[in-house]
Amino acid sequence: MSLSAYDPNDVRLADQKAVQMGIPGEILMENAGAGAARAIIDRFGAFKKAVVLCGPGNNGGDGMVVARHLLTAGVDVAVVSTTSSRAGDSLGAERMYLGAGGRVFVSSEFSDRELLDFIRSSNLLVDGLLGTGSGGPPRGEVLRLIRLAGDAGVPVVSLDIPTGFDGRTGALLGDKGDFLSASLTVSFMALKSGLFFTPAFDSAGSLEVVPIGVPPCSVLPEEPAVTAIFPEDLPFFKPRLGSGYSKADRGMVLVIGGSDSFGGAPFLSALGALCAGAGWVVCGVPEKWSTCYAPIVPEAMIEPLPVDSSGSIVPEAYEHLMSRYGDKVKAIVLGPGLGRSEGAIALVGKVLSSWEGPLVLDADGLNAFSALGMDCSCVRSKVWITPHEGEAARLLGKSSSWIRGNRRDAAEALGKCFDGVLLKGRNSVLVFRQRMVVCCIGDPNMSIPGSGDVLSGIMGAIFARAGWSMDSAIFAVGLHAMAGQSLALKGRGDGILARHLADEVALVLGGMYR
Repeated sequence: MSLSAYDPNDVRLADQKAVQMGIPGEILMENAGAGAARAIIDRFGAFKKAVVLCGPGNNGGDGMVVARHLLTAGVDVAVVSTTSSRAGDSLGAERMYLGAGGRVFVSSEFSDRELLDFIRSSNLLVDGLLGTGSGGPPRGEVLRLIRLAGDAGVPVVSLDIPTGFDGRTGALLGDKGDFLSASLTVSFMALKSGLFFTPAFDSAGSLEVVPIGVPPCSVLPEEPAVTAIFPEDLPFFKPRLGSGYSKADRGMVLVIGGSDSFGGAPFLSALGALCAGAGWVVCGVPEKWSTCYAPIVPEAMIEPLPVDSSGSIVPEAYEHLMSRYGDKVKAIVLGPGLGRSEGAIALVGKVLSSWEGPLVLDADGLNAFSALGMDCSCVRSKVWITPHEGEAARLLGKSSSWIRGNRRDAAEALGKCFDGVLLKGRNSVLVFRQRMVVCCIGDPNMSIPGSGDVLSGIMGAIFARAGWSMDSAIFAVGLHAMAGQSLALKGRGDGILARHLADEVALVLGGMYR
């Protein structure tokens, strides 16, 4: 089933509860380090030499315990410490390691060349520098060791989270390049939430949790901070879609979009909706494009809509659509290719303030809402927004690079205005009220024109068939991602088209309901 992750502060409080239950902190540290050492030996088998990098805090203390247990297992171990002065449980761990015959070298007493040669002479490097205990950029000897370790080319095992990343958000703490990339990350008691957000996810390697001697359910919050889903988890979110013996059972999706510059976008959304099992799909598009693009999706019903002098659909078109299809429409997809004119902005405002059912707000629909001043008080729809990083940047008044480096913070900020948020990209983030899910499925082949349009249609179809909920959104996003992954496994990498993704969605979906 999906993986649960907790914020570092949740785990720190859990440690405190364990101590209050009568389990000393040094026992918790001992269990953590011993478990990590076992995980390392299980993963890497027999190896002759290891270097353990230990920072000044408890993560360094965990590293000392790891070093002692590797030493006991017959590994030639040396600790490189950023400090000669420890305190508390970390000091006790160092004393036990030294008492067992271990060696500790203080990094400040050696040159860069000496340290680099020493690290390169090992078969494995254990990262116990910072863990989740730092909220600022790496400095001093920690920063120096990060850079030297990065040049050494030795496999790294990180304790809790690779050094250089925030344990809650996965964001870089310092400058680009000032972090460690691990082959294996061993988390204590529970996975830390930052591990599933990029860029940390791409540097964490394989993930493993080791117990520390207290039942997690007795000390951790009832609900995780983040849930991560993988391909094998998707069937668990499969909604009951009904018998589907008639089109009405499957629901109608209304797609509203299109403009002179992006005439094909709404038709790709329609294709996504049909391949995800919608009963009917109506494409409300400018009159000019209704016949040009209709052959792309002959299965959709095309509704030509009046436009203003700039070629944008006029707000009154919404009443026209509702008069024809209102009783049948179960979900609306608003925005694909809509354009950014005043008419498009007015149309978005009209739909959001009128429609009370599920609505996927995508592409230019998001840009229009940003132009409307992000006023959520007038929104009557059950809105799920689907921005990519550029659209999220416009909504939040940030740069795209900030969104890319702070994906959790960005998704949470958007969630303060909208009940449903999908921040697209590597490890797409879904937020629904107080719940956060990261979709760890997909392939780079999906970063193509029209991919987001297909996804918005898939979401519309699942909302129409199964209702507006987090599980429906997870299933829709997972279907889209699984289609990309499935194509990649078939050798379809670069060069696929958005319509190929839609076709593959139908195959993935069909396989789940056999």
